[in-house]
Amino acid sequence: MHKGLSYLSFVAKGTTEAVTVDEAKQRLIRHHSIVPWYYTTEYRSDHPALLERVRSDILGEVERLRSCGVVRGEEVLEAFVSQHRGIRHVAEQALSLRGAIDIEIPFGHRDLVALATAIPFEYKVQNKLSRAVVKRLRPELMAHPTAAVLLPARSPILLQELSRVALVLLERVSTIAHSRSKGRIDHFMQSYRNSEYLRKDDSFFRLLEQYQMRCFDRKKYIEFLENVVSYKRDLPISWVFGVMMMMLRVDLMYRR
Repeated sequence: MHKGLSYLSFVAKGTTEAVTVDEAKQRLIRHHSIVPWYYTTEYRSDHPALLERVRSDILGEVERLRSCGVVRGEEVLEAFVSQHRGIRHVAEQALSLRGAIDIEIPFGHRDLVALATAIPFEYKVQNKLSRAVVKRLRPELMAHPTAAVLLPARSPILLQELSRVALVLLERVSTIAHSRSKGRIDHFMQSYRNSEYLRKDDSFFRLLEQYQMRCFDRKKYIEFLENVVSYKRDLPISWVFGVMMMMLRVDLMYRR
């Protein structure tokens, strides 16, 4: 859930203050107001109102959530993120195995979901509730840092966030050094975004071959990938992989 909640904190600006539904709408629209650069020029010309359609979809989804009983602005943000981003990270990979083995997602149990959604929003931001549960049941785990910070989990949130900034800067400098040296300097990555191994083979290009939608500019994306794998573009490999998987997901969805 940490990816979904990290995104939630970004959209909600990390605040525990109440927001109105209108503010929630504007934050969601603002975050999704960019036309992907990998769309062809023809597709952009044929769909001049693309961002307006995205805006309309977001507003429609917010109204659907409100009709289901989600009334507070912060609850709207949480519900939107959970249904449209959190599920993608938490459940989709496991559910994709249903064709081969029997899959059950314990955290998707109806009673547990009902309990989770009943917990006030302010207890979820900054992992307040999670920290309290771990501290009570397994306090020894609080002595270890998570992948996203440098300090133990028992440290005050402010200090953890400062260490997160330090870690991001350290990883960023390491990424730049690794890129500028074309891989001669080892790449330091403590967080889960460690995907440098994908740069060493043709995985990205084989993935690109699976795209069938005509809105994707294949030539532009091949040029982009060539610059990434040759260190000409200083971008995290995990980000590139994440974007490509989202593109493939949309591509597969429209084939059905």
